[in-house]
Amino acid sequence: SNLATQAKLNEMRGLLVTPEQAAAKEYVDRVNQDLAMGFAGTVIKSPQPFKVAHGTNQMFDEFAAGKGITAKHIYTTPEQYAADAAQYGKNVITATASPKKMIDFSDYSKLDKTTLNSIKKAAKDAGIIDKYYKFDNFMDDLMSGNLYQSGGGQRTQNAFLDELFSKYDAVKMPDAAVGGGLSQSVVFQNPSLLKIEK
Repeated sequence: SNLATQAKLNEMRGLLVTPEQAAAKEYVDRVNQDLAMGFAGTVIKSPQPFKVAHGTNQMFDEFAAGKGITAKHIYTTPEQYAADAAQYGKNVITATASPKKMIDFSDYSKLDKTTLNSIKKAAKDAGIIDKYYKFDNFMDDLMSGNLYQSGGGQRTQNAFLDELFSKYDAVKMPDAAVGGGLSQSVVFQNPSLLKIEK
């Protein structure tokens, strides 16, 4: 029957997934994995130490401030995003992160008032948002991982993070993956919070 043929076509269409849909599903799966590990989108005091990955072409035994080639701060990815870190260099360094106070706004659906207020204050104090670049536009760029690309570049991102580092010693945020798609970064200012696994 015509209905049966239509149903079969719809079923087959359901199996055809675009690369964007696959990437979105993978991202949602990883966020859910984060949540299962107890990382919700808020301010976390004394989080359990956790593993992060950092991609580089250098070889080193410890992180140091001011050594970044592409950024002012130390960018890592949560361990399950190590493939994204690998895009930044042939050596993927695994480290244990031990921040005392972390702000996590990597998941839009988990943003609470405290987290939003911290983001807004940091953006305001850094002089990023004004009557031309409104907070909503800033949030769109931030949460889509495009703050660096379309939200004013490296200076904007550095200034925003500098403000957050006055209160937190780790910032977990959405970040663009090399070649497109959405990843996550856990950013540090203090290298002593990262202990490289030998």
